[in-house]
Amino acid sequence: MQVDVIEATGLVLVEFRRPRGTYRVGDTGGVPPADIAAGVGEGVFVLAPVPDGIATTRQDLGVRPPTGSSVVPPAVSARAAGGVIPEKPDVEIPADWQKLHHLRRFQLARAITGELPHTAAEADATITAYLAK
Repeated sequence: MQVDVIEATGLVLVEFRRPRGTYRVGDTGGVPPADIAAGVGEGVFVLAPVPDGIATTRQDLGVRPPTGSSVVPPAVSARAAGGVIPEKPDVEIPADWQKLHHLRRFQLARAITGELPHTAAEADATITAYLAK
């Protein structure tokens, strides 16, 4: 199994499919490469795409992905769909969303589009467009 390790942290970006520690379902976070195979195999998380502009190093973990596991989460890329934001009526946006920490706004934007925004401004634009629908 090959993973992209973020050079600045030495961690691999994942999306949690089950709660673990302080992470909730749908949260993204960094996990040490040594924990990837077990976490993916147990269905705790899947590998998440690293946003453009973040330096990574490809690392071979020396193990095969567990059978039936999802290495990359299924997502509809808003950029690939021409910037069209798919309908997601189940995304709840708080009334005071602009006051939220930028990482929480990143999570909201990802819940809407299926991909992690590159900047806080991009996250805000995604949320604004979603609310305008």
